[in-house]
Amino acid sequence: MEIKLEINSESELNGVLIELNVIEGQEVEKGCILAVVELDKTNLEIESPVDGTVKKINFSVNDNIQVGDTILIIK
Repeated sequence: MEIKLEINSESELNGVLIELNVIEGQEVEKGCILAVVELDKTNLEIESPVDGTVKKINFSVNDNIQVGDTILIIK
């Protein structure tokens, strides 16, 4: 499952990854906070929608992320 940056705002199209709480190969549970993205007006916590294993992380802390970018993959 691809975990993407999804924002319900037309004015914010990108953010900065300020916190990454997982590593590749780590088991995660549904609801755990995977990452935090800083937006213009707030910080957005990215939660895991499923139980699984982090297979790939596509960004590092301080990277810019665009809406729709896949932050990481869980299988």
